[in-house]
This record gives sequence, C-alpha cells and structure tokens, in this order.
Amino acid sequence: MMKPLLLFCVAIGWMAVQPASTARTLYDFNEVSQMADFNSTGGTTWSWGANAGIGSTGGVAANNGGGASTLVLKNGFAGDVSFTLSISFQWVTAVSGAGHGAFIGFGPSATYAPFYGGGGSSPSVEQNQVYFGIGRVAAGDTIRIVGNSVAGGVSENFQGPSEQNVTLTSGEWYQLSGDVTYSSEEKRYTVAVTLYSFGGEGGSPMAISTHTFTTPESQDMSALAGDEVHAFFGTAANSIYRGVSAIDNFSVPAPIPEPATLGLLGAGVVLFGSARWLRRRKR
Repeated sequence: MMKPLLLFCVAIGWMAVQPASTARTLYDFNEVSQMADFNSTGGTTWSWGANAGIGSTGGVAANNGGGASTLVLKNGFAGDVSFTLSISFQWVTAVSGAGHGAFIGFGPSATYAPFYGGGGSSPSVEQNQVYFGIGRVAAGDTIRIVGNSVAGGVSENFQGPSEQNVTLTSGEWYQLSGDVTYSSEEKRYTVAVTLYSFGGEGGSPMAISTHTFTTPESQDMSALAGDEVHAFFGTAANSIYRGVSAIDNFSVPAPIPEPATLGLLGAGVVLFGSARWLRRRKR
C-alpha cells in the first residue's frame, strides 16, 4: 500500500504537469479581499457588496460613473491552449439604445484598458485582445451575443444572427460562457459563446442563445497566444443604464505557476523518490 506521503507527492507531481486549461479558479466574490486580485480601468465604479451576488451573497455592483470600465485580473494564464471563461451577471432593463452591455475576454497585460471601439483600422490601438459578451439591440431587454478581436491595430466586430436574439428579464441572473480554442497553424482564435438563464435564483442553467466566431485570417493572433494573457470583465458606457447591475462567479483558467514553484515541486518529487530508492537499497 502506498504511504500517504507518497500519494501526496504523486498528486503534487500530477498537478505540476497538467495543462493550464484543465485547472480553474473561481472568483465568487463572497469576500471583499478577492477584489485585490484585479486592476480597475475606466469610468464605472466597481464596488464589492455583501449582498450584491447571486442569492444575496457577495458580488460586485456596477455603479454608473460614466464611460466603459473593466476589471483586469492580475494573474495571467497560457493563451495558446483551450480554455473557458464565464461570468454571471444580473440584468436590469436598459434605458439606452444599442451597444454592449457586458463582456469578458483576455488581453496581454494586467494594466491595459481594453478597446471598445467598432470595426476597421485602429492604428492607435497597440494591444491585441479577444472578448465576447452581450449587446443591446435597442433600449429595453432584447440582446444578442457580440464579440471583438484586435490585432495589429485592426479591430473586428462579431455579432450573432437576429434569430438568436433573446429577451432578458430585469432582476434575474444569467451566465455568459465562452469556450476558447487557438489554432497555432492558422494563428486564429475560435470562441463558442453560450448565454444561460437560471430561470430565477436557484434554477438550473439553461442555454438560451449561442454563437461561434473565429478571428479573421487578416489578424495574426500569435503574439497574444505566445505569451500569458489576462482575463477581464466589464461593461460599456454607463453600465447601470445599459443593462447590467452586478456580476458574480467569474471563472478563469488557473494562473501559470512561477518557474521557481514548479522547480520546488519537481525537486520535492525527485528527493522523495531518491530517498525511497536508498532505503530499499539498504535493505
């Protein structure tokens, strides 16, 4: 029978070699301390609230401060693997016209401000990014799935077909999820987006809209994929008037371990194996 210490070392070694996409980190925002893991950009004020989340647990409220705003995760993860990003948001009837309501995505650093513009050439935009979200069709509660990618100063917008438009209910919670894959051969990302409804608090999630988009051939995403990327979530311009009042349960890939950490884990496994070998030899 394997001893507990051996089992522990085997488990640690297995964790050290797992792809980053298989391990996940959930920010449930039940503690205000989780806000320290993010950098804030833009005009909307994000504030933690003990009762702002699903089921009156901790969450992050979007207080209208004017302008687009994001929270960018300080820890990065590998951008050249398959991974999933998801977030829950509370809908409130939008009193403004068409535009983005909520989005999540990934970019090259923990300090940049994501680009929220339209399609076409944007030479002043230097960072590369990919994001997906919901966009308002008009004032009210009808939305569609949207997305954006930027590479080499060129921005490309995506949106789901009109038959995928759905009507949300003010005060209810929804989940936005995207399965992201990167093709190293084509240097392109594909994002399969699904919007879920909980059917009221405590309900089981049910898919109500889907859309898949692939970044265009004209955009070389290898620079973004070749380094660690940082997840972000946000709302566009005057959030509380644009359909989103709060967010919760931000799920992202686990951060890339520091080389020193991996080295220590590997050294520990090697030392343990050596010690066992020496004991057996002495016998």
